[in-house]
Amino acid sequence: MNSFLAVVCLISGLVTPGYAILCTNCSTGHTNLTNCTGNTVTCISNLVCVTLYRFSNIGSDGEHYFARGCGDKSICGKSGALGFPEAKKYRFSATCCQSDYCTPPTPVLPPLKFNENGKTCPFCLYRYGIDCVHSENMTCTGDENMCALYNLTERAGSAIDSSVLSACATEGFCDQGSWKMEAGGIEMEISTKCGASAALYSALTLLILATASLISNVF
Repeated sequence: MNSFLAVVCLISGLVTPGYAILCTNCSTGHTNLTNCTGNTVTCISNLVCVTLYRFSNIGSDGEHYFARGCGDKSICGKSGALGFPEAKKYRFSATCCQSDYCTPPTPVLPPLKFNENGKTCPFCLYRYGIDCVHSENMTCTGDENMCALYNLTERAGSAIDSSVLSACATEGFCDQGSWKMEAGGIEMEISTKCGASAALYSALTLLILATASLISNVF
């Protein structure tokens, strides 16, 4: 009898779906990550505890965003930079841990580099409309040797906000691919595609049309 129970327990362990863990859920615009505190939530199976730090040097003080929550394992340890014209940068870094109530290490942003590297990429920022807010070729700097198409969609209840950006990017930025995270009551869905600039123009047009259709259906 004991042998039979042991076999049953062993088989159950093999077929049990991914373990759901408990993670802190919060987001903040403060520069100090310790200000990001919140309730503990149970993550969907196969997700991990993620700490995300995003920063763009747009505006007088820049824009900080810290978040802790449940996210895809694929983003763990990733970091990179996206370049804008006029020496503006958007950088991110993500860390993870995989046990109940764990706290991922504080993410470290990649260093800023402004030296021109000879590569150019199409620059286009789309929000709330079919046309790009800006559309031009830009000169890449630092380690930004890729042309990226970046799509960020954020959902909070019935509200949805989506941005599409074509610009220069580091290899690390491109490596994030597609992933999801939920933190501070906001569901984030990120998609990053990189390659030749000519191909990006076609992909950008299709993605903008798809995003515009999604937003029109919501509102």
